[in-house]
Amino acid sequence: MEGQEPAEPPPVIATEGDDEAEWLVDEILAVRKQGRTLKAQAKWNGYERDETWYPVENFRNSIDLLEHFYSNHPEAPKPTWYEDELSKANRADRHDLS
Repeated sequence: MEGQEPAEPPPVIATEGDDEAEWLVDEILAVRKQGRTLKAQAKWNGYERDETWYPVENFRNSIDLLEHFYSNHPEAPKPTWYEDELSKANRADRHDLS
């Protein structure tokens, strides 16, 4: 109806075999250090831009989006686990191709 806020899309199960609901991420928009924690802003599937800063750890299942962000922003701070997760994802991709 006119004048009403559109309904928010429900969370989806993004990880097979995982019962915890997750929202789909379209894009990582920014990463910054806040104290000793890295925080990220994201564009969520079905939502307008969210100005909230979330712990970058929340995006561990979105390694492809983090890789895209860091390829465009190599100077941005990276979490200590990023390189390991990227290597695992690349090995899995190579295994899937064989």
